[in-house]
Amino acid sequence: MYKKEGALRILFGASIVLLIGIVSICAQRPIVSCSKVKYESKNQVDPDPLVVRTISGQVLDSPKIGKGEPISAVCVALFSEKTKKLVKVVEPDDHGNFKFKSIKNGDFRLVVIDIYGGFCVANVPLTVQRGSTEVRTITVHMRYPAIDFCSFGDLQ
Repeated sequence: MYKKEGALRILFGASIVLLIGIVSICAQRPIVSCSKVKYESKNQVDPDPLVVRTISGQVLDSPKIGKGEPISAVCVALFSEKTKKLVKVVEPDDHGNFKFKSIKNGDFRLVVIDIYGGFCVANVPLTVQRGSTEVRTITVHMRYPAIDFCSFGDLQ
């Protein structure tokens, strides 16, 4: 009889802990406001800028930690590389797709921040050359923070 009561108490306690965890995840509030994104470049070595005609693409979780699924709970901010000032911020659609319209030629930095703070910030140097004939899109791969292993962008 005592073993059965003990097992029931453990099961009940585990159920309560699980329920609290689910409620806290559902009630999680963003820690970053897209209107307050700041320039960020913490790369130890900056990669060469990606050369694009237009600034559009998709934000995905990294296949090393997930299935390469779209992420929409991010702020995608574009900064002037020269002045470090914010040019525009967009929020991706439900499929992680984003697009900046009417961006002139120049050097920029794309900063992608997870609004819940779970993924490492991605910062991608870009050069916009509107006269380019090649149309490619940017894929931002979001990763969890680790030593020498962070979020990054590439062209598709």
